[in-house]
Order: sequence, then structure tokens, then C-alpha cells
Amino acid sequence: MESKEVMELLLALIAGGVITSIVKAFVDRKKVDADAKKTKAEGDVTLIEIALKMTDRFQQSINSLEIKTENLMKNNLKLEQELVEIRSKNLFLSQEIQALKIKNTDLDHTCEVLMRENTKLKSDLDNCIKKE
Repeated sequence: MESKEVMELLLALIAGGVITSIVKAFVDRKKVDADAKKTKAEGDVTLIEIALKMTDRFQQSINSLEIKTENLMKNNLKLEQELVEIRSKNLFLSQEIQALKIKNTDLDHTCEVLMRENTKLKSDLDNCIKKE
């Protein structure tokens, strides 16, 4: 082998190494970009899964709250009806108390009249007995 051939061989090996390095750097850069995109996509998928789980939990909470609200509304309606009935009974009892107060006043007056009458009759009787 001549020195020219050796030089060409050396240049070819060096050039091949440089080209290989360039190709390897290019491929490595593409791989890094692809890995970064893959990692971002996996992160996005994880975020979506978390968001879906949270949405599911929120939906369950909303459903539970809707049921509780409906039950409270039914209970509130029942209590309002009971309150109307109690107010009605209260009004009736108030009217009955008022009527009994009037009747009591009348009976007190009648009692006073009867007591006076009784006293007068007793006095008249005593006077009749004394006269005899």
C-alpha cells in the first residue's frame, strides 16, 4: 500500500466517522424530540384521566346532593302542610277559648244574680219565720 492509498483510507475512515457522528446526532435529536412528545402525550393522558375521575366524583356528589335536595323539599312540603293544619287548629281553639270566656262571664253573672236572689229569699224566709 502506498502512502496515498493509506491517506485515502485514513481520510475515508475519518470522513465515515464524521458522517456517522452527524447521522447519529441527527437520529439522536429526532429520538429526543420523539421521547419528549411521547412524555408530553403520556402526561396529557394522565391529566385527562385525572380530570375524568374528578368529573365522575363531582357528578356523584351532584347526584347525591340532588337526592338530598329532593328529600328536603318533600320534607319541607310535609312540614308546611302540618303547619297549616296546626294554625287551623290553633285558630279553632282560640275561637273556642273566646266562646268559653264569654260563657264563663255569663255564668259568673248568672251566679251573682242567683246568689243575690238566694240571699234575698233566705232573708225573706228568715223574716217569715220570725213573724210566725
